[in-house]
Amino acid sequence: MTRRIRSRLTLAVVLLALFALVPVLAGTASVAQAATITVNSTAGDVTSGDGNCTLREAINNAESDSDTAGGDCLAGSGPDMIDLGLALTYILDEVDNNNNGGNGLPLITTEITSSPAGQGDKGNGKSGKGGPK
Repeated sequence: MTRRIRSRLTLAVVLLALFALVPVLAGTASVAQAATITVNSTAGDVTSGDGNCTLREAINNAESDSDTAGGDCLAGSGPDMIDLGLALTYILDEVDNNNNGGNGLPLITTEITSSPAGQGDKGNGKSGKGGPK
């Protein structure tokens, strides 16, 4: 085999390998990593930028896959974990949405897992989709 043919053959093999990797690399770049959003306040309100991550703010961030709380909570990303960072009772006495009757939780339409206080992303909480459970 001549040197020129070997060189072209090597180039063709390298290009084929690169083209084969493009979909794999593109697929991994678009996979969202789940966020663990830690609630640090039992307040029932949503006051953006006050430094308190409430349960409502955490759910809103998880639902939108963004920061809707002015930096109070970590932005959501994919199927999120909400860590109920305080071992307290959360009282949501204001109506947040009117789906399935008025209730205090924001509408939940994406996969969100909650964990007991301080359990972080150990995954021993409950998972739900489509509404408060």
